[in-house]
Amino acid sequence: MKPFFKLDQITTVILFLLAFSSLLYSFEAIMSILMIASAVLLLALNIRRKSFFNPKFFAFYGSFIAITFLNFFYLGEKSSKNIADSFFIFIVPLFSIELYKSPFFIKNKEQIFLTFIFSCCLLSLFFIGFYIKDIPYHNYDWYVLRFRMEYFYKIHGTYISLWFGVAMILFYDFLLFRKWTIKFLIVFVILIVGILLFNSRIVIIGIFIVMILRLFTIKEKYNKKIALIALVLFSSIILLFSKRILDNFNAAFSTSVLTSERYTIAYCSCETASKSLLFGYDLNKIQSKLNNCYDRYYHPNLSELNFNCHSQYLDFVLKGGIFLVILFFLTIYFKIKLCIKNKDYRYLSITILFTLAFITENVLQRQYGIYIYAFCDIMLFGGLFVVHQGDSTNKIKEN
Repeated sequence: MKPFFKLDQITTVILFLLAFSSLLYSFEAIMSILMIASAVLLLALNIRRKSFFNPKFFAFYGSFIAITFLNFFYLGEKSSKNIADSFFIFIVPLFSIELYKSPFFIKNKEQIFLTFIFSCCLLSLFFIGFYIKDIPYHNYDWYVLRFRMEYFYKIHGTYISLWFGVAMILFYDFLLFRKWTIKFLIVFVILIVGILLFNSRIVIIGIFIVMILRLFTIKEKYNKKIALIALVLFSSIILLFSKRILDNFNAAFSTSVLTSERYTIAYCSCETASKSLLFGYDLNKIQSKLNNCYDRYYHPNLSELNFNCHSQYLDFVLKGGIFLVILFFLTIYFKIKLCIKNKDYRYLSITILFTLAFITENVLQRQYGIYIYAFCDIMLFGGLFVVHQGDSTNKIKEN
């Protein structure tokens, strides 16, 4: 007797719930359960494969093995969590290749993305409501507003901005091949306003770069017109209402940048990393070394709050030396290379956004960052190895 639900169908349903869980961002436990469930189900889908290992994925395997070794060697209270996170980041997305053999998943893939977009749109509306309600307290001061949103809702603004940024890229790609309606325009503007409220500079810059690059990939006049309108709309709203972007532009031409906290964090991270470039540091001592540097340069507030290096690339250098960060770069290069080869500009756009975000934030150090990075890879990575055969049947190809 055949089971009522097949494994690929259950996995697809879990991915629907995982997409929707972005709306429940404050319930990290629910998101964790769904992330674990998706990993277990994807692993189960691959059980029947003759081999789990493919030489072309050596950078992914290498990154996971290196992080696992470091966490065993420098055993600490977070070692098991770090190993589990790296498995979800580097290994689980590789299992999605099997998922692309499922007609059920292929049929529902775009609906999963629309679920994520819809959830982010509702989340953006929630924060827009907070903005309006909180006007007497922040008095239109963006810095006060972001502090209050992060304080009351216990969320880092960069991660929410990254979620909104991914949702906007997905929706932007969706719009390029459809006729615009008022409904679509409203959703697009709501996502832009959500990004604007948290005002992550690197996310805004990343989206701007991606939208410009997409213009060169579009051949149809109507679609190019849509892309140009979207770019102008996004740029106009940001330039008109983003006080942080304007302040930073002015600060870039002054000496204040050399005494800023961001500059000190970057300088101390580079200085610390350069002293152990080959093998990195004991994972349990990295923060204390950064704090010592902050204090030396008269920024005790940074050490009191235990500010990390605020760069995923530097974080990997500090943890595993130059070899670990090279492996990580190779995983990104591998995805970009295949995206360009297969003309998968949606996945390419999202990968570029993350590549830029990694410069100024330890995206993969928190669950919110791991969630959005791995979710995109699970949904899109397998598509790089697919030959379409009709509407719902796929064959895995060799790249």
